[in-house]
Amino acid sequence: MTSIQTEKPNDSIVEKIAKLIALSSSPNEHEAKFAAEKAQELLLKYNLEMSDIEARKSGEDVGEIHVGMEGEFGVTVNGFLVKALTDGYFCSMFISSHNGERTLTIIGEPVNMIAVRYLYTYLAREVSRLAKAYRGAKQRESFALGFAEEIRQRLQDKLRAATTTSTSSLITIKSEAVDLYKNTLYPNLSRGRAATISDPNAYRSGRSEGAKANLNRPIEATLNRRNGLLS
Repeated sequence: MTSIQTEKPNDSIVEKIAKLIALSSSPNEHEAKFAAEKAQELLLKYNLEMSDIEARKSGEDVGEIHVGMEGEFGVTVNGFLVKALTDGYFCSMFISSHNGERTLTIIGEPVNMIAVRYLYTYLAREVSRLAKAYRGAKQRESFALGFAEEIRQRLQDKLRAATTTSTSSLITIKSEAVDLYKNTLYPNLSRGRAATISDPNAYRSGRSEGAKANLNRPIEATLNRRNGLLS
């Protein structure tokens, strides 16, 4: 049984818990689960709340990157695809002008932003390739939107399956840190327009292809080389 410490933990313990919390959002499900459970164990041992850790950490690892549009599609499809990815990787996004070009701004912790960026690059090119089977622009866009929606659904299902009592509070803290960064630096963002599905058959076909897309391999090699986070 885990004992409760009444003395104040030193900074090294707080830092260790903060690092475990950061690892709990690793794309590697086993590593993320282990880190979340270990963080929860230390929180109980030292009688700490998540707010105590967050007060020390204060979202210091949250940042932003700017990513150019990939593939043949414009703002609507690319925005929808990146939104699907950021929702699944504890990040947030918006579309802006950066250096005179329309840009996807991604906000989150470094490992999650890297995962979103590399996965987006792969999926945007893949959906552009697959959509060439349709001649009409509206058909291709409907296909791409279906593809992105299926990716969104798969990531949400994966997130729900990985969420336990010990990880739910960590997910909340991560979301709050990202929201705080975004709302502090970009308080006047407006919502984009809703996507329109003009060809239901192409949309359904896109969802079917999205169900086959590999959501792991495109980022595995990169993350292994850079961070050693994936097994």
